[in-house]
Amino acid sequence: MAGEPPRRERNQPDADIKAKQYAEFEDWAMANIEKFHKQTCLCSNKCTEILERIQLKEVAIHDATRVAEGTHDGHLLSQIEKEKKELADLYRNTQKYRNDLEKARKRCGQLKLMLESGLRELRPRFITKTRSTRGPDTENTNRSPAKRARHDTRSNHN
Repeated sequence: MAGEPPRRERNQPDADIKAKQYAEFEDWAMANIEKFHKQTCLCSNKCTEILERIQLKEVAIHDATRVAEGTHDGHLLSQIEKEKKELADLYRNTQKYRNDLEKARKRCGQLKLMLESGLRELRPRFITKTRSTRGPDTENTNRSPAKRARHDTRSNHN
């Protein structure tokens, strides 16, 4: 049509918008991967902190138990029982953090694989569309057969 701009100029803003959307999605995806990585690190640090506390308590309980058994000190034995209960709580917390860490690592790994796969699949679509609308030979080679056929039939009617 005479008043219609050339196809590549008309599609250029659309291709630029899609390329921008792709870049925004890629940024969002990578930010989420980083977020999950940080969660994993936080859980790992907390787990390490708890394990260190458990080790210190185990040493203290072992030493206190020997002293209490040697002196038959009832008060010391009751304190040891309290420490053992606290140690059991620490073990539970450690297990919870380990589970959280494992979940975060799995989620991060799954997300990373999904996003990388999706990005690999999407990138050629956006790049191809962007390049095809800018390329010199966009008239027939970069369109699907159906679009070429529609265009060809329209051209024949003029």
